Amino acid sequence: MGETAPIEKVGDTLFVTFDAIDMLQFGGSYYDPFVKSKLYLGNKLATDNVALFSYLQTELDEKYKDVKNVVIDISCNSGGFVPAVSYLLDAIIGKSDIEFYRANTGSLQNFAVDCDLNLDGKIDSGDKSLRERGLNISVITSDRTFSAANALACYLKCLDRDVLVLGQTSGGGSCIVEDAATPTGTFFRLSSTKTFVTRQNGKISNLEDGVRPDIALSTARMYDREYITELVDRHFKTEPKQK
Repeated sequence: MGETAPIEKVGDTLFVTFDAIDMLQFGGSYYDPFVKSKLYLGNKLATDNVALFSYLQTELDEKYKDVKNVVIDISCNSGGFVPAVSYLLDAIIGKSDIEFYRANTGSLQNFAVDCDLNLDGKIDSGDKSLRERGLNISVITSDRTFSAANALACYLKCLDRDVLVLGQTSGGGSCIVEDAATPTGTFFRLSSTKTFVTRQNGKISNLEDGVRPDIALSTARMYDREYITELVDRHFKTEPKQK
């Protein structure tokens, strides 16, 4: 999204944009005083999903009280850190029940988390997802919405049918990339046999084909935020009453 702000308000709609699925790694702690002092700088909000959504917890209570709709723009998101998908699902819809399937063993693995969304050191009623706040949720996808970002979009729609998908069919990608090393110390990444899947009516399906939009948009319309705001207002019937 180039210079697009991570958070932008248009009318009664809040646009939340991030182009990677990521969080602090390599032992970094969100509760460390030094980390917390740097967490809500602009570059962190754009690149760290936990920074962005924990920041939103406060802003929705104080700055954006009149917001009715949230549009998650991952149209240019090529994926990233798999555990962050569960965090994002919990932050957006309050459900993070995702599943992985290993084709070589036929095993099915379920993964779910309950997160400290406001980073106050405890998980309680203060940790409210966007859905639990009563907000309408939409997501913008394109053929560049790939891998973990594709999984996020697919699970949002699978776990919450009221989520509105806008734009273009997401780019797919259901395989989990894993790290490996040779005995001589060479590190590399490769596609594993583990894939994101959904399970509905007893049928297991991978996410390779992406999620189709409920409302298809041209590329130009996908980035016209005045138009998107009008569209979601009509869909969710949140249009301002005419005087």
